[in-house]
Amino acid sequence: MVLAWRLKADDGKKFQYYVEYLVFVGAISAPMKTWVDKIRTIGNAATHEIPEVSEEETKSVLKFVELVFENVFEAAGDAGVDSPFELRSSTD
Repeated sequence: MVLAWRLKADDGKKFQYYVEYLVFVGAISAPMKTWVDKIRTIGNAATHEIPEVSEEETKSVLKFVELVFENVFEAAGDAGVDSPFELRSSTD
């Protein structure tokens, strides 16, 4: 949700809106929505109870988030090109 907001999504929407927005702006591809849903499922369980989350699940969630954030915030600069993403300032 925070990443979608930084990419200028509207405030106060449901989680699914932010997932669709990330696809719309190209931060994730449509097939990646299943990965985001897995993160949502793990996160929801962790919010409402203290589940047993495996090391493998934890690593897969962190790796996916890392890759998406690198794609949005670092990849273009590392390649020496302008970012295709227009970001909202974290202070807006």
